[in-house]
Amino acid sequence: MKNLLLFFLILSSGLATYAQHDTVFIRAAQNPFSDNLNYSTDTLLFDSQLNRHILIGTCIIPASANNMSLLNFGYRFVEVQKSECSKNSGEEVYRAKDHINSIEVSDSTLSIDFNVYDNCCYDFLCDASIDSSGVLNLHYQGYGTFCSCHCCFGLKFIFRKEIDKENFKIKAVLLNDDSKTLKQLP
Repeated sequence: MKNLLLFFLILSSGLATYAQHDTVFIRAAQNPFSDNLNYSTDTLLFDSQLNRHILIGTCIIPASANNMSLLNFGYRFVEVQKSECSKNSGEEVYRAKDHINSIEVSDSTLSIDFNVYDNCCYDFLCDASIDSSGVLNLHYQGYGTFCSCHCCFGLKFIFRKEIDKENFKIKAVLLNDDSKTLKQLP
């Protein structure tokens, strides 16, 4: 009887730890430019849901040290929007510099719309930080497929002001540590 009880105890503990695994299936076209689409499926196994870190497309880097520090200043990075911009052809795209188009401040949100000139097939990993002088630095890193063209992208970073915190006064916005892009808040 003791052996049978020990067997069930070992079996149940093994099943309990097996149930903690998390599985993600990713299905992608092997050659998206072909007339015949063939898909491959990858299976990713994670020890727990807390270790499941998959970034797809243009997105906010979740729970980065920068994003967590924004909370100390009373802001939460809640959304990034990507779009094409009107300057998407000709030599001017290759000479153009990243710049801030507009900054909108309301009682509950802060939105910054800006243009980025980078590889046409890129998506962007987005992050933000605030320094002690009140400058909000918007970080973005292009990644993905490399194409032989250069395009203009519109990015819009949206921050929510946390109601229960005293919001730090943001005085200016900067793009990727480039002082030439510094723009004062209205």
